[in-house]
Amino acid sequence: MITLNSRLTVRLATTRDAYRIGETLVDNIKANVVDNTVSQRFVEAHTPKSIHEKILGSYQYYLCQIDGEVAYIAALNVNRLHNFFAVRPGSGYARPLLEYVLDKIRIKGFQTCLLNAAFNAVPIFKRLQFVQSRPSYQNKRYGLESFPMQRKLI
Repeated sequence: MITLNSRLTVRLATTRDAYRIGETLVDNIKANVVDNTVSQRFVEAHTPKSIHEKILGSYQYYLCQIDGEVAYIAALNVNRLHNFFAVRPGSGYARPLLEYVLDKIRIKGFQTCLLNAAFNAVPIFKRLQFVQSRPSYQNKRYGLESFPMQRKLI
């Protein structure tokens, strides 16, 4: 576990965290996505079993805790950011977690972080210095519009 300040810690998730991560991601998407078809597709792709398999594979999930409670979740697969979710939105700690995760990408030798943002998340990622890298497209897996974004790390 890494302490970023007196209230904020980040740790790499283990397979024992898969259930909690899956439930948190599913609850978040259900609360923020109106389209039930999209919600169901996301739920099916983020079950605790699926998260467990991703952790055993190439995904690294990071849990950001404020005063011991999970506030953010971020997942990395190579240099692509996945599932950057605020469990406690508005707490002001998205940037420190993101910088921590971006450092992990830099250490691997990559110069760019990639992600696909949902429409509602585009302004958030723009404030975090990401730029749209290609036109949006219909994500067939989840049935929603995705906005490819990137941030230079050098």
